[in-house]
Amino acid sequence: MMIYVWARRNEHNRLLFLGVLDFDAPYLPYVFCAFSYFFGGSVIVDVIGIVVGHIYYFLCDVYPLMSGRTLIRTPSILTSLMDRVGA
Repeated sequence: MMIYVWARRNEHNRLLFLGVLDFDAPYLPYVFCAFSYFFGGSVIVDVIGIVVGHIYYFLCDVYPLMSGRTLIRTPSILTSLMDRVGA
């Protein structure tokens, strides 16, 4: 999920995977998924991450621009903790 959201928010970045494959950042989750598939890993985990990341990206970045409403907010306890820490 984190990789998907980062890739969507940094869509103009170019990446070089293993020094061989050159691509734009939005394709990074799919490159990782293909990498897992070719090396016998679980593709299901990658696909779930892509789906959940897409839902989060839509609800946090796309939908508020379309409607002017925010559906997902940071809990106030976390906001106050981060204010106290100074982050």
